[in-house]
Amino acid sequence: MARAAGAGRVGVSERSLERTTARATGQPPRYWRSLSRVRRAAMALRSPASLAEIAADHGYADQAHFSRECLRWLGQSPARLRASPRLLAVVAQSGYG
Repeated sequence: MARAAGAGRVGVSERSLERTTARATGQPPRYWRSLSRVRRAAMALRSPASLAEIAADHGYADQAHFSRECLRWLGQSPARLRASPRLLAVVAQSGYG
């Protein structure tokens, strides 16, 4: 959901929504967007699509960008995640991060 639409739905400005989110969670909205994106991309590792395709489909500049974000957020490379259904199950759990 676009920030403006989300803010409009709850009747506040974008900046107010950002401040409220940061105050309530300790993290700015961009943190949650980035975490959500890498988790969605990691779930796509269950498909036979190439890492480059998954990266492009989820808005990463290239496969290397996706790999760096996986390591940063999830502590594992995409190849290692793909090879381990157990690790992917952990990433899929609600409340990860």
